[in-house]
Amino acid sequence: MNPTVVSGYPVDSKTAINDVETGMNTVVTTMALGAWQDNSTEPNDEVLELQRIAKRDEKAFERLYLRYHPKLFRFVQGLLKNPSQIEEVVSDTLYAVWTGAGKFQNQSKVSTWIFGIAFRTAMKAIRSGKRHTRFDEHSEDAGILVDQNTSNDPAVGTTMSEELSHVMSALNEVSPEQRAVVELTALGWTTTEIGEIVGCPSNTVKTRMFSARKKLRTILDSI
Repeated sequence: MNPTVVSGYPVDSKTAINDVETGMNTVVTTMALGAWQDNSTEPNDEVLELQRIAKRDEKAFERLYLRYHPKLFRFVQGLLKNPSQIEEVVSDTLYAVWTGAGKFQNQSKVSTWIFGIAFRTAMKAIRSGKRHTRFDEHSEDAGILVDQNTSNDPAVGTTMSEELSHVMSALNEVSPEQRAVVELTALGWTTTEIGEIVGCPSNTVKTRMFSARKKLRTILDSI
């Protein structure tokens, strides 16, 4: 049976539920299978690319756009639900890079700087009252996302849909700040890098991850 997909990441819903019991390797670690995890390295010319963008080099911006748009979309998709709002946040983030490339001070990786902009933009959208939670308890997403089931057994599809719905509902109960840490962990970022992105100490990142894990475990255990 092929894995289903949550927030853009392949995930077996039963495995996801079981993995909530394992600390930092929670449901999101299973989600990370197949997800982008190349954060330990990045093109050496990215600082030069930003310098070119600061001089309004459209080709340089096009290259950066193509490199980062899918990564940013995956991240923001984990924080917001409405497709048009997700794209709006991603577009606003990349526009901020275009207009503010000259402000990069080379005190962090280019990737963490860009993701930090995306995080702040998404949080602003949530706090401004435009929030669209990741998964509505009564959403049809669970049924749509199970379309990779190849068993041709309606009972299997129904069970998967119900399990996936439980995972979605549990994730929906986690605060945006905690969910950001969960998503970034799933995408392969280190604790230090996540702290740079969300603007808090590493210990706070660990605390948010622990709290998210605890809440997910409690919710899923009650199902």
